[in-house]
Amino acid sequence: MDIYSFINSKDIAEHCRTIGHEFTPLEMAFVVYLSDKTLTERHTAWQWIISTQPDMEIPERRCCEHYDSLHQYLRDYMALENKILGLFKADEPNAVFTYSSYNMKYEEPCECDTLFQTLDAVYEAIKEKNKDGDIEKYRIVKRWVGEENKEITIITAYGEVVSLWERCVITDDSLNDLICYGFEGMWIEVPTPFKKGDIVIQTNTKHFHKPEPFVLDYLCYWPDGERFTKEFIERRSKDWDTTDMTFYGYGVSESGHIFREHGHYYLDLEYYRDEQKSRERPLLALGSYIKEKREISEALLLNAYDIVLREGYVQGQRCFSYIDEWLEKAGLKEDNTALRFNYGEHMYAEIEPIDEKNWDLDLRESIGPFHSVEEMRKWIDAVDTDIYSFIPSRDIAAHCRALGHEFTPLEQAVIIYHSKKSLSERHNAWQNIIDTLPDMKVTEWSGLKHEPRIYHESLHQFLAEYMRIENRLAERLKAKESDAVYSYSVQDDYGKYTHISTPRSSYDKVIKAIEESSESIDWIAKNSLFPLFKKWIDIGPIEKSLCVVVTTDGEIVGDWCFRLNAFLNETDEDIFTTFGCVNVFVPVPFCKGDVLTYSDGKPFVLTSNRWEYGIGKYPDERQFLAEGSIMDSIISISIEENGNVYNDFNPASLDIEYYRGELKGCNRVLKAISNHMKGKIPTDLMMNAYDIILHEERLKDRLDDLGSYTNEGLALVGLGKTEDEKQ
Repeated sequence: MDIYSFINSKDIAEHCRTIGHEFTPLEMAFVVYLSDKTLTERHTAWQWIISTQPDMEIPERRCCEHYDSLHQYLRDYMALENKILGLFKADEPNAVFTYSSYNMKYEEPCECDTLFQTLDAVYEAIKEKNKDGDIEKYRIVKRWVGEENKEITIITAYGEVVSLWERCVITDDSLNDLICYGFEGMWIEVPTPFKKGDIVIQTNTKHFHKPEPFVLDYLCYWPDGERFTKEFIERRSKDWDTTDMTFYGYGVSESGHIFREHGHYYLDLEYYRDEQKSRERPLLALGSYIKEKREISEALLLNAYDIVLREGYVQGQRCFSYIDEWLEKAGLKEDNTALRFNYGEHMYAEIEPIDEKNWDLDLRESIGPFHSVEEMRKWIDAVDTDIYSFIPSRDIAAHCRALGHEFTPLEQAVIIYHSKKSLSERHNAWQNIIDTLPDMKVTEWSGLKHEPRIYHESLHQFLAEYMRIENRLAERLKAKESDAVYSYSVQDDYGKYTHISTPRSSYDKVIKAIEESSESIDWIAKNSLFPLFKKWIDIGPIEKSLCVVVTTDGEIVGDWCFRLNAFLNETDEDIFTTFGCVNVFVPVPFCKGDVLTYSDGKPFVLTSNRWEYGIGKYPDERQFLAEGSIMDSIISISIEENGNVYNDFNPASLDIEYYRGELKGCNRVLKAISNHMKGKIPTDLMMNAYDIILHEERLKDRLDDLGSYTNEGLALVGLGKTEDEKQ
């Protein structure tokens, strides 16, 4: 057997083969354990060691028990892995499978939401998904319904099991010791060809993330200075384990920040041979600087770092989403070298920072019929239980109320559908329409040039049928079914959702779990709503699931999300999809240049409504709608965290409001864009403001990145003062 082929790094393997490095039987077994070979290949290798290599004891270490026989340990360990794999493959009524995949093309993991009752069903889904052959590996997880943290996970590569591990499945302490106090407690020294300053990358098929190159600074067994002498390492390494198979190096972040980091399993390291990307180019200079025989000076290192960052900044601002004609007019079609910063000149030394306090947005120009912001606030507070209260936006609701705008029964029904009210509140409001308002047809908007399409002859009958369907879905959602499980997601203050993967067997249990989460998890956003999922297991080619948004007490809020043909017949499907086809035109107070936001809290600048481009004309009796109207889309300007400004084409939702928060970070640029659109500042000032704000924010980010350094260390590089200097 070629033991070198079990070393994950091709470069380390070739180096060991070249110098003829020999491993003891125990070291061989450990190298096989750390390899990314398949489970079958590892077991075959261990069996070869048992059959051909002399037996030996496994000495006791800090995290490794003493074993009299390596051969017996390998037999017991293989039997345990086979047992775990058998438990994983077993079909059990109270267990479900999920999987995620790693796509070589997109270099990122992709989660599959479908639940499966059997492993065969998972492999069938994987086979269907990977027709193009782009998916390199899968992570498959088996979880037991209602049993916290009990799961088995395997990694498969090209259809073969590469690794497996379990949580809360093996309860026998002696068997757990084989896992926790065996291979995991071992450590060995393997010769490598690497030197300080080499650019390397960690590769291993067990990993489920994209590896990044870095400059190697230190391996765990390299002597380093007076403290980490060769004698010290030889003495201490006797107690080291797999977590001490470490390496240290310097990486570079997306923003260009250089950071020192460590990783485990140095046997995974290989030379980085790919062409360096723009942001990775500082690694070349850094590697040359930290080599044992330093190849460049500090001055050249810093100059190179600065130039590379600036070139990367310019390249990052290239707006390739625009057509060539626009790029040429903006001067962005020249060779990149023409766009480099004039390094060495202090381009911004005499430009004062933007005074945000004197650059405040004037809401009074955009408050419609109100004479003051205070008057608008009174109208907002007055909106309570009438139809206006079903408009999610406080500003649109107050504007409509102030105008005394009247909605037809159909328009009222659509507004109620788009509201954020609970299911019971929406049904009560629709029932009130049926009981008190005249009936009418359900059609497209009558202002269109062509004859409006008639969806239903009777609004009253349509609403009654719609409520019947929703009630039936709600009953199905809450009904306990043996082939379905529940899960949910939670949202933090930044709007990010985290899925709680433990499956629950009933609606009551998942609501109880939501209530407990809202009380025990401190990072959940206040007044948060929870997406709740009911998924049926192993239902064939069509995914069958229900998803709604609920409160902590189980009140249903928000739209249903599911595969229609899994629950509704064709007639019911036509009814249930009608609201998505009917437009309602609502007066809004917003004007071009206003800084607005959706319910997600992210600000944007309103550029225009579609009606400004002549798509659709208003009927004569509704001329006041020319002030602005919720149609089907708006054009806006937003800005990303990296400063990239982009136009967006968004739905004209009824939850749009004025942005009332403080514009922070790169979003400060939106003030300049807004005031330029309103004619308050000239174009050159908007452009200069954009440039200054971006540099200010990048400087803040860079300073924040230095938070891990001591004040004394920052003072040594001119970025702070020592304690003596402060005094």
